[in-house]
Amino acid sequence: MLRAALNELYRIASEDDRVFLLSADNGSDYDFLFDRAFPGRYLNVGIAEGNMVGMASGLSIMGKRPFVMSAGPFLAYRAHEFIRNDMCLQCQPVVVLAHGSGISVGQLGPTHHATEDIAALRSIPGLLVLSPSCPSEAMGCVRYAYEQGVPAYIRLGMNGEKELYAEGAVPPDMRNPVFLKDGSDVSIVCTGSVCSEALVAAEELADSGFDAAVVNVRCLSELPREEFTGLGERLFVVEEHQAVAGLFGLVSECAALYGTADVVGRIGLDGEFAESYGTEGEMRVLNGFDSGAIVRGVMSCLEEAS
Repeated sequence: MLRAALNELYRIASEDDRVFLLSADNGSDYDFLFDRAFPGRYLNVGIAEGNMVGMASGLSIMGKRPFVMSAGPFLAYRAHEFIRNDMCLQCQPVVVLAHGSGISVGQLGPTHHATEDIAALRSIPGLLVLSPSCPSEAMGCVRYAYEQGVPAYIRLGMNGEKELYAEGAVPPDMRNPVFLKDGSDVSIVCTGSVCSEALVAAEELADSGFDAAVVNVRCLSELPREEFTGLGERLFVVEEHQAVAGLFGLVSECAALYGTADVVGRIGLDGEFAESYGTEGEMRVLNGFDSGAIVRGVMSCLEEAS
């Protein structure tokens, strides 16, 4: 997903010489390629994420279109004040590329888990928070944020995520949820790369006689009434994030405001940090984000409701 997003950024930079890339000592091959292709438009600020966001906001004031890139936890938490005050309070169209969403870099431990970033950021006025599910959607989110010209934060996985769309089939308006699968008994509402686990879970639920839809929420900043009311009558929320104030919080707020759906259950971190170290697949099993856990959670809720 990260590679796809950076390839799209490369294309945008080829079209617009106002585009800059700032990184916090990422040390990736892409940094060197961008610097070579666009001399003077790549800045490595070192391990100083707050300063990086401040510099990008200054460049934006001068008419540039900066993107900043680093690990999600170091941007959402360490640079939070700068995102709020320099980007959003000043309405500067800086795009934050936050890699390592959820527990996608589980082998580096809890300091590198982005499992509170939605909660930390979605309440900031004017910030577009995007959470793509697969490579083509990551490309779409980068392009969408650039075209919208608003402060934006994009959560990016980095584990060779599966493609969920046929070529060219990604709905372009990233503010709108997308049905990855239709279903009548319950809608599994999810965001980010864990959508692939939800799709597997929906297939397994079908074998047990339950018809589950899978809804991919790409934008965590808002869920307008007309979009929310189209999700279904019974909703089960899945996210690699704290359940408090993340996607479950957003969906529950909409349910309370609009009263058109029943939120029957959730899968997310329940006030605890993600357990242990390991690959993304191992971490999902250990922390209950895998397809089997989703199946068990949905079946339990549906059986209780029947």
